[in-house]
Amino acid sequence: MPPRSRPETNTTSIAGPNSQNTTDSHNGVSTKKRRPGRPLLSFAELAARKAARLSKRKYHDDNVEASSSSLLETAQARRGNASSSLEKLPVELLEKIFLYALETNFCRASPYLAAAVSSQRIYRTLIRLAFFRNDFPGPSSSSNGVVGVLQNESAREKIAEALKPADYDTMRLDDAERVYLQSTILKCRWCTKQCIQDQLPALMQMVIQRHWVGANITISDPVQQASLDELLQLRRGGGAIEDVPPASSVLFRGNAPNGKTYYMSITPLVSVSINCAEASVRDVHRVLNVRVIPDYLLRGRRSGHDRTFSFEDEDIDLLEIFRHEYGFDGTGHDMLFSRPALQAGIKTALDTQNARALTSLLKVDEFFTRRRLETGSAALNASQGVGEYFAIPGEYFLRVVQMPIFEALPFFKLLLRCNAESMPSDSSEITQWAMELSTATPVSELSLSESDDDESDDDNLEYDGTIRRRARQRKTPQEDTAAFGRWLLDFMIELPRYVDEARENPSEKALFYYGAINSHSHEMGRRFLDEVCIGSSRDELTQSWIQKMSFDVSKTWRG
Repeated sequence: MPPRSRPETNTTSIAGPNSQNTTDSHNGVSTKKRRPGRPLLSFAELAARKAARLSKRKYHDDNVEASSSSLLETAQARRGNASSSLEKLPVELLEKIFLYALETNFCRASPYLAAAVSSQRIYRTLIRLAFFRNDFPGPSSSSNGVVGVLQNESAREKIAEALKPADYDTMRLDDAERVYLQSTILKCRWCTKQCIQDQLPALMQMVIQRHWVGANITISDPVQQASLDELLQLRRGGGAIEDVPPASSVLFRGNAPNGKTYYMSITPLVSVSINCAEASVRDVHRVLNVRVIPDYLLRGRRSGHDRTFSFEDEDIDLLEIFRHEYGFDGTGHDMLFSRPALQAGIKTALDTQNARALTSLLKVDEFFTRRRLETGSAALNASQGVGEYFAIPGEYFLRVVQMPIFEALPFFKLLLRCNAESMPSDSSEITQWAMELSTATPVSELSLSESDDDESDDDNLEYDGTIRRRARQRKTPQEDTAAFGRWLLDFMIELPRYVDEARENPSEKALFYYGAINSHSHEMGRRFLDEVCIGSSRDELTQSWIQKMSFDVSKTWRG
């Protein structure tokens, strides 16, 4: 039987990188053979698929636009007649059951139950329940001379209204329950920085209602009262007062039922301070009673094709919000977080050269670790792998010196500012790096010897540090780099004898303590300011870096 001939074809195709070319033996026409696989989609089909994905994502993650009832109807239609008795309950009852139980597995039981409690008002209520501290007595307690707690019924009603659909009287949380709820909701995808920030104004109003209005403290000044009403969004009858000052700039003065005078000052979205000299009271009430830092804020998130860790700006903002809301003078409770996750995050920040993330993480590590050491929280320190003194791994310094020399310099200075005594003093890599810095650009002899026109020659004979301070205003960045290299070589020589002193008395003997340089009691600290610092960096290093934030949530207040 003769072989079957290949049928002729007039079909042509565009050759791709994986296409196979064949030649017709009869007419010599080159044809293209498509490899098997899914057919190419038109632009209209691609647009339709993208719209479908966005619609699906909106259904799962964005419940702002969709109402609870529509979600319930959709889920109910999917289940048909197979709904359980629990699923047949009204949505209001399902919300109550969920809020009483505060059990996330409730949402996983069925799509219908998940839809019932996946509404914006439930998210809002969960955040307010988790971060509003309702058990702290404040100035309304008898210990401060004011009889009763929440004497004002109007204040109780305002707080109850803010917490709906939760029941204010029966759903109060103790410390353990609040920690659990914060840990739970911070793991949820919907609990974003913006979602939390949007609830800060309401939480601030609840704190004022709880500790000022609820204590029946009355304001006699009509201008101050109008300012407070504006902050609490109260509209009272009578003549309107013009030019009402913002509440954040007012020191409110009020009288309590016991006849004592109380003063209230407000840091917008952060804290409410209530003082009474007569009763020796100074209470600072945090707007966001934060107790937990989730791991993803410390370690970073996986992203990209290789799924490596990195930090998003929104997450760093939220970490800065938590630092600010916690406060810097101690609040009577410890912040729960994983120090191993934090140490992993520091490595990620160094590997990705994210200076902002590194600064925030170093501040968290130093502040809470030193605070635990100073308050004797031995059990927490042991669980986090902290010894009898604060230190950071010396490998961080070794990671930095592997960077390009001028890119490494700011990261190395950040590590020094956190804990200079943790730097390995006998590292050949750091020594070589410091030598390269010191010889990068030699300092001009003229910059160290020339004087201003209005100065006499005798002025040039002053102490060498004074001459260096005058020369500092004329030093270039390259000269500053060389000066840092020479200082670092000298510091490495002296470091072994500084370590024990710094660990025994860090506030006075460490090179840096909470980011502030010890220039008065530390010889190398004085030299660092005189020889290395230029411009505004000198003033910055003499102040603690703990209270400085790269995102200040109080400045977002527009009330």
